[in-house]
Amino acid sequence: FSFDNIKLIKAFIHFEQLSDVHTHAINKVLKQSKNDFTIHYESVLQNAMAYNKANPIYAGNQARIMLKYNAKFYTKWRFGFNLEKDAGEKINWNINHAKPGFDHFSGYLFYRGKGLFNAVIIGDFQCGFAQGLTFWRAYAFRKSSSTVALRKVNASIRPHTGLDEYNFLRGIALSIGKSHYNIYSFLSFRNLDATPIDSSLRSFSSIIQNGYHRSAAEIYKSGLLNEILWGSNIRFNLSSWDFGASYVHQLLSSEIIPTQSLSSKYKFKGASNFIIGCDAVYSFKNGHLFTELSMSANRAIAYLVGAVITPDPSFSLYLFHRNYSVKFQPISSNAFGENSINQNENGTYMGIEYK
Repeated sequence: FSFDNIKLIKAFIHFEQLSDVHTHAINKVLKQSKNDFTIHYESVLQNAMAYNKANPIYAGNQARIMLKYNAKFYTKWRFGFNLEKDAGEKINWNINHAKPGFDHFSGYLFYRGKGLFNAVIIGDFQCGFAQGLTFWRAYAFRKSSSTVALRKVNASIRPHTGLDEYNFLRGIALSIGKSHYNIYSFLSFRNLDATPIDSSLRSFSSIIQNGYHRSAAEIYKSGLLNEILWGSNIRFNLSSWDFGASYVHQLLSSEIIPTQSLSSKYKFKGASNFIIGCDAVYSFKNGHLFTELSMSANRAIAYLVGAVITPDPSFSLYLFHRNYSVKFQPISSNAFGENSINQNENGTYMGIEYK
């Protein structure tokens, strides 16, 4: 360079220490981020029998402690974690313990963009497709006196920010698509609480969903069953129509063999199960028509058909018919119905809402 050229570009050159550049970038990110931190503590003042110091039933004290942190960076990134112990559970301060710290920990890293990858979640997340018949492991309302909970809006994938210790997945989930189509896929690895049939741990009678690890028996059943879960949902948007197809596969480390009884005759038995389903929604000026059809690995069928019609802003009509086969064996579902499991149910629901 000549001296004249150096003088011309001098105004556009700046030198500083590399550590200062990094500090400036970090400070900029922190300044533009939104952070929420919550601490919750509750305890009953009276001493319950289960916490008797002379002969306690539970391992921990009767305090319930919860810590939640969520951060949002710019408009694309989110990060968060939850720590919780229920009343009766113990906090293990020994780092050499098999499960140190709080009894329950969950966390996630979430990216939402506008390109081909609409969303990516690493860590803990929730997932639900269509009306929840084929697959739904997320929060949702069941049948109640409120007609608003009749139709679900496709939840797709979202971070798990709550304290529920069962209704979430752990691994990676992503959404790929454009305006007229979307593909949702996930892969999850989790250790589930389960009731063993004997000390060999080769088979289990049921999966435990309450998340309590207070007594010696509850602690023993913690994380005994490994679950690998993967699936996809493909959606197409064509004018007033929305079509979807789903597939979910579950693989367990040991067999589930329910206790023999009349109520468990048609429950799932084995270590592998899959669900395949399709759904459609037709939207028009004053309402929606929707349907979903699902089939489990044993070829049992379940389906639902519904309508939400609003001819006037103050008046809505709700119609819903479902037929869930007694042999239908869902992996995790939450469709509209009377029972906690979408199985052995056939009925029609009609509701009117006037505001």
